[in-house]
Amino acid sequence: AFGMGIDKSNIAFVLHYNMPGDLESYYQEAGRAGRDGSPAECILIYNKKDVQTANYFAERGAEDRRARGMDPELSQELYARDLERIRKMASYCKTTDCLRSFILRYFGETDTPYRCEHCSSCEAESETLDATAEAQKIVSCVLRLEQRERSVGRVMLVDILRGSGAQNVTRSGFDTLSTYGIMKDVPKTYAHAVLEALIEAGHLKVSDSKYPVVTCTPQGRDFIKLRQPFTFKVAKAKTRMDEEQEAPARKAKATKAATGDLAGDVDQELLTKLKMLRTEIARGQDLPAFIVFHDSTLVDMCAKKPRDRAEFLEVAGVGQKKAELYADAFLACIRASKPESEA
Repeated sequence: AFGMGIDKSNIAFVLHYNMPGDLESYYQEAGRAGRDGSPAECILIYNKKDVQTANYFAERGAEDRRARGMDPELSQELYARDLERIRKMASYCKTTDCLRSFILRYFGETDTPYRCEHCSSCEAESETLDATAEAQKIVSCVLRLEQRERSVGRVMLVDILRGSGAQNVTRSGFDTLSTYGIMKDVPKTYAHAVLEALIEAGHLKVSDSKYPVVTCTPQGRDFIKLRQPFTFKVAKAKTRMDEEQEAPARKAKATKAATGDLAGDVDQELLTKLKMLRTEIARGQDLPAFIVFHDSTLVDMCAKKPRDRAEFLEVAGVGQKKAELYADAFLACIRASKPESEA
């Protein structure tokens, strides 16, 4: 994304090739797209290693603060804050709930719609899986380890549950646990998916240590004690035929976003003139062009071709204030562009 001070309104795509360190940064960077009111697409590519990288930089930041003589208690408080922000960012990357609602809730807007119907979570076909049995086995295994005053990471935990014969499992005596091998028939990828869902749900948590380990929360203990059900959502697997059928629609959507063509067949010559007028006004007032009018407003202006101020106010994105400031100039441009037969 562009840095501070650069105003570029017609950005149609923002691509994050790894996870930002916090949602504040992501919100600012992703928000560079669609500022002209046109459809835009924001893509975030996430890998679990991104969390490790973010944690590393958070730890380095804490070390630097201590080296500069910052109060140890304050330094630790800031470090804990950074880790919490990383956890929230990682949760955003993994959630199957509405992404817009997730961000709004993070910034304190609790009264938000459950679905926006535009993000990848809302558009994806998902199914809810009943993973109660698998979840109980995973949490039980963590509790058995804690009884021995032991704790392990995600990979080792799944290896124990699936009955791995690896030396690091048997050498530590984990093959003597009652939960050893109780998920031997469960695919590794599914076991990891349930584990991540349990962490996301708050039944388990992962430590912030250099070598993160999985521990049980009070909520997880209640889950076992009360024999509660456990479900989680996953995206439905798509067949090759599904992908081929969706490809033309994705291409059309991308083209539409890139060109800003929101109204189909508009008068491109008039649209160009309106954009030039907008640029001229924006430069004269030392404003970004999109502050004058979004591209979507200019497209609607081309479609409606208002003849007077009353009709100008019917254009999407035009209010009383902007009509007072710009109506005369834009109406004159539209009238000048009309063929004589329409004048």
